[in-house]
Amino acid sequence: MASASASAGYICYVKGLGESSSHRSVEVAFDQFGDIVDIKLELDTKNPKTKIDMFHAFVTYKDEKSVDDAVEVMNGLDLDGWPMTVTKHDPRDGGAH
Repeated sequence: MASASASAGYICYVKGLGESSSHRSVEVAFDQFGDIVDIKLELDTKNPKTKIDMFHAFVTYKDEKSVDDAVEVMNGLDLDGWPMTVTKHDPRDGGAH
């Protein structure tokens, strides 16, 4: 996986990752949909019920079809025991579609 800026590709926004999720687990889950350019895993918030750190990720692909496929298949599935919300992200308008 090459490192590149988020503007160099098409982006999935992945919300709802638990503290056991890692860069590698996100990569393994999402690389089946196409060539990943970059993954940014960021602390989101602490879950108020469980007191567990929650994360979100930006997965950048080389092509838009990969993002569309990832959103269609992965949205609502669990990763590392936590249900994910996966949406298409457009940084030009500041958010998900």
